Parts: sequence; C-alpha cells; structure tokens
Amino acid sequence: MNAIRKRRHALLEEKRKKAELERLEELRRLKEETMKCNIISQRILLQEFLLSQEQTLAKTLEDKI
Repeated sequence: MNAIRKRRHALLEEKRKKAELERLEELRRLKEETMKCNIISQRILLQEFLLSQEQTLAKTLEDKI
C-alpha cells in the first residue's frame, strides 16, 4: 500500500511541477508580448509628436544649417 501511495504522490508532484513550469512559461510569453506592445505604442506616439512638430523642427534645423 505504501508503494502505491508513494507512486501517487510522486505522480501528483510531477504533474504539479509541470503545471508550474507551464504557468511560468505563459507568464514569460505574456510579459514579452506586453513589452512589444509598449514599444510599438511608444513609437507611434513619437511619430505623432514629430509629425505635429514637423514645421517647427524643420525651421529649427534650417536655421542651424
């Protein structure tokens, strides 16, 4: 009986560890995706800002050159 209990316990522990590893991997993937989305949104905001300041920037650069 003890052997069966030990085997069940070992199987449950193995299943728990596998589930934990899968959860950590999913969290890592979600973090990567979030970082990508943040970078893309920052690029869009920068582009919009530069487009809104296009004339001012062009005049400033023209004056410096």
